[in-house]
Amino acid sequence: MLRVLSLAVILSLSVLMLLPGTYAPVRALSQAFYRFSPFGPFTQQLIIHFYSDFDVMISHFQQGEIDISDWQLQSQNAINTFCNNADFFCTLPQPELGYFGEQINNHPSFMGIPLRQNRTINPASFTSTSSATGCNTGFGSLIITLLNQETSTTVLDPLNTVTAANQPSGSPSVTTSDSGGTTPNGVYVVPCILAGNYALRSSVYNGTGSAGPVIVNIASATVTSGTFNVNWNSPSNVRPTQARALFGAAMAHLLDDPAFVRTELTGVAESG
Repeated sequence: MLRVLSLAVILSLSVLMLLPGTYAPVRALSQAFYRFSPFGPFTQQLIIHFYSDFDVMISHFQQGEIDISDWQLQSQNAINTFCNNADFFCTLPQPELGYFGEQINNHPSFMGIPLRQNRTINPASFTSTSSATGCNTGFGSLIITLLNQETSTTVLDPLNTVTAANQPSGSPSVTTSDSGGTTPNGVYVVPCILAGNYALRSSVYNGTGSAGPVIVNIASATVTSGTFNVNWNSPSNVRPTQARALFGAAMAHLLDDPAFVRTELTGVAESG
């Protein structure tokens, strides 16, 4: 017994000798504000919905009407829907009142590959691309393509709206959704409206220019087409890298060895 104990102590000391002598502390990114996440959609308010019907809640979650669902997958249909989707990661069933948590720390690099990078934020702006005759005299129209200038991609968001409000009175104004509906194309059409100067605003993205709201002139009897260049609506100074997105997808492909052996190789193999 004494020899076994001595051997265990020697092995433990040997392992400790191989470990680094200093340990870097783990802490949140130092910033001038306090948020749960260093980057992500920013909202001024939290709305909590209470559901008595599980299927309705799952349906609203799929449609993007709620962002977080605090409930387990109960039906086989829901399990098939989410667990076969590469954008979601399903854990094994947990006991009632149990908990399973999996977090990925974006702050340190993973095997030398950074998972976050600094944001490059330019003031929002509107760039006119073309104009054509349209609408009656005294009225004009806008065809707006919404561009996320941080990613240089067209915004395809069925939940976003763009509002054009006359300046300086704020009236008339019109709020329009993506013209593609549930299959967004990034184009927002402001129908014929009283000609004049209009301030543009996005409901989800940051459309603030260098001097405040982005102002666009709607000319009389003219349909103006252009690009509304916006940013993520987040106060953070960092954003995820592409490697971070791929890292999450890779995690979903990992194999849980004990669970695989327990469920697929019952009576054939044992896991140690």
